[in-house]
Amino acid sequence: MQADGRSGINRAGEIAFALVGDQAGGYWGGSVAELPQGVTALEESDPSVLGPYHVLGRLGEGGMGSVYLGRRDGTGPFVAIKVIRADLARVPEFRERFLREANAAQRVAHAATAPVVDVDTAGSRPYLVTEYIEGPTLDARIRDRGPLSAAELEWLATAVATALRAIHAAGLVHRDLKPSNILLSPFGARVIDFGISRALDSTTMLTEGTIGTPAFMAPEQALSQPVSETADIHAWGAVLAYAAAGRPPFSGESLPGVMLSVAYDPPVLDGLPAGLRPLVARAMAKDPAERPTAAELFDLLHGPRPSAPPDEPADAAPPAASGSPDRSGVRASTPPPAYTGKVASRDATVRFETPAGGLDEVTSYAGQPTHQTVVQRQPRRARTTIALVAALVVAGTVTVGVLTNVLSGGGSGSSVAPSASPSVAPTFALPTGAGRALAGPTDKVESVALSPDGHTLAAGSVDQRVYLWDVTRPASPVSLGQPLTGPGSWVSSVAFSPDSHTLAAGSDDRRVYLWDVTRPASPTPLGQPLTEPGDWVRSVAFSPDGHTLAAGSGDGKVYLWSVTGTGATALGQPLQGPGSSVRSMAFSPDGHTLAIGSYNHKIGLWDVTQPASPTPLGQPLTGPTDFVLSVAFSPNSHTLAASSSDGKVYLWDVTRPSGPTPLGQPLAGPGGSVRSVAFSPDGRALAAAGDNGTVSVWDVARPSSPTAVGQPLTGPGAAVTALAFSPRSGTLAAASEDRSVYLW
Repeated sequence: MQADGRSGINRAGEIAFALVGDQAGGYWGGSVAELPQGVTALEESDPSVLGPYHVLGRLGEGGMGSVYLGRRDGTGPFVAIKVIRADLARVPEFRERFLREANAAQRVAHAATAPVVDVDTAGSRPYLVTEYIEGPTLDARIRDRGPLSAAELEWLATAVATALRAIHAAGLVHRDLKPSNILLSPFGARVIDFGISRALDSTTMLTEGTIGTPAFMAPEQALSQPVSETADIHAWGAVLAYAAAGRPPFSGESLPGVMLSVAYDPPVLDGLPAGLRPLVARAMAKDPAERPTAAELFDLLHGPRPSAPPDEPADAAPPAASGSPDRSGVRASTPPPAYTGKVASRDATVRFETPAGGLDEVTSYAGQPTHQTVVQRQPRRARTTIALVAALVVAGTVTVGVLTNVLSGGGSGSSVAPSASPSVAPTFALPTGAGRALAGPTDKVESVALSPDGHTLAAGSVDQRVYLWDVTRPASPVSLGQPLTGPGSWVSSVAFSPDSHTLAAGSDDRRVYLWDVTRPASPTPLGQPLTEPGDWVRSVAFSPDGHTLAAGSGDGKVYLWSVTGTGATALGQPLQGPGSSVRSMAFSPDGHTLAIGSYNHKIGLWDVTQPASPTPLGQPLTGPTDFVLSVAFSPNSHTLAASSSDGKVYLWDVTRPSGPTPLGQPLAGPGGSVRSVAFSPDGRALAAAGDNGTVSVWDVARPSSPTAVGQPLTGPGAAVTALAFSPRSGTLAAASEDRSVYLW
């Protein structure tokens, strides 16, 4: 749980615990060897015991009070304890509402949230207890590493929508959803601090200001109007916009300026992929009635959504006509009255057009007026309201609570038409020439993966270890400490979770291993290895939302686990692959389809929209005349590629997964068996690895007619066994039997 103030649970951005005893015991056993990073020792005035909880350290300070790390009876799992400020605790209305809201929060389903496990308002120190969630906040992650990739944004969007659906189903409104209230645990994003903000939202609390963080408020919050679940939906969109661009969708040079921007400006949605942008735009409609519910948002995220046409930038899709649904099923927001420019909070000239056609002008701050101008028809009271706001800004005395009350007085339904400039989807340079070798493994390298955030490279070797490199700067990669150990045989496959916090490895010892790599330089094992597979594990993969882990086994089956903050749980019965052994496997980026490649030359397709009850999609695909060694989906999920020991690469159109169709003739590989295939992150290139130590690349912008690009890539001195592109930089990594990994 994260404190809702400036310091937060983890001032350093990430939390790493040093535990004595069995590492696999996680936070359920062992003793604390030292205070975690970002957790400080208790101060003299801090409690050492709160009811049955032993207080171990201070996690942070927020607007409502202090947050501590604790354990029930000193032996249970770690919990986060939020102790309410003394001045708030003395207000009877606050205590009553706090207890009522906290009790309601305990009814919230645990999906993608930090469950509320206890509350006590009887004593002099009211407190709320939640499950302790390991990991940095989204805010810290963006500050430390920059914006999220398209795959990470999809994962985040789904996780937060899942949490909001559960929160709203319990009759609660979060009211303060923001990046610092989203924790990135090793098993997915978790929303925290729900069900407590409303306790402050009363007339007795007016001096505390309106509830919400200005840049992530809904317009109705900034205008001090009634707030409902739709304010959380607006915040969901603002969080996604922030995660995509690394900056909030609204800005200003002061607090009043930000709130004016929230109330009247269109959000800046640069950086959002085509599949998310229409949903975010609808979620951030100025009119709350035009936003989807959390349940509708969840369904839209799991349904078909647009992808950019080959000749159109991903973010350049024009908005749908007013009130008409676009290709994603999202109804466009009705354009409000248009204006030019933005309301600025400093050195801005604000002009309002009067009904008679004249202009009223207010210049904020003494000094040089600027050319930032607003032209908008408003009744006399609205003009007076903005003039008062400008005067308050000049005086430097405006507060959030006062500003919202002032702004609400001028409310006449006015807003602004979205006009954010589209940004161009990234197009990556194709790899060429000889790759740069990374040494370290002492035997053949069988698998390779690049984290979705583009910072970490993992490679699994026959020497039973996993090697990690920092590839934030691909031209100068750095080895990250000692290799990971644990597997008792070959590490045949590795995969990162969509948030880049968890690494999975499949081994020929019939097990799947998990590590927390939130801090890649000091990874830690996550629980015990998964032992369900009945034979070697040659393929592992996370679903795009990060909630499901799949492993393909030599016993001919695919095993699925539900991945949560407390571990991995088997999902029903394993899927039967199309043959006796599963060699390769991949989720489609839209999360609906799982492709399974087998040694019997066939590829099975499964609908995994509901991972707990997957269903086969027709008959297995045929075409390859030997083992299917690798399968991969294009970024838009429309094309499936498969490589075979017969030396060829096969393509299918899987826009309709229940009725796939072959695309042209098979492509001749670079030489010998084609061990691996991978699409570039922009979907325009397909790479294939050969037994002869080279990699062929095709332009597949038109998948029905791919064309070879240049000469095969060189560098490896033996067979290339695996390929992976970095979603962030477009860097291509290749594993080789010459005991090295290569980068282009």
